[in-house]
Amino acid sequence: KSSMVVPYRNAKKKSCIYGITFGLSQAIMFFAYAACFRFGAWLVTHNYMGFRDVFLVFSAIVFGAMALGQASSFAPDYAKAKVSAARIIMLIEQTVSIDSFSDAG
Repeated sequence: KSSMVVPYRNAKKKSCIYGITFGLSQAIMFFAYAACFRFGAWLVTHNYMGFRDVFLVFSAIVFGAMALGQASSFAPDYAKAKVSAARIIMLIEQTVSIDSFSDAG
């Protein structure tokens, strides 16, 4: 039980950081909505663009923001995978101290 205290404490600290990061990455989509609607309304009001063109651009920006938010949520998994791959390569390249061809036992 006492051996789990330190990993639990570390995981608890990291979970807050991961939660905030994930929340911000998902909020990018809503910030993009607000910015696009505001700027689109200004463009339509001043006759720089038509209503249909504004929504076409809006869709492109929103889908890009959604893809960015979803991709950034995998950043912690990428870091863990990189560490795991380094450990596996280290195990593969390690020299074995036991001679399997020896008759000595």
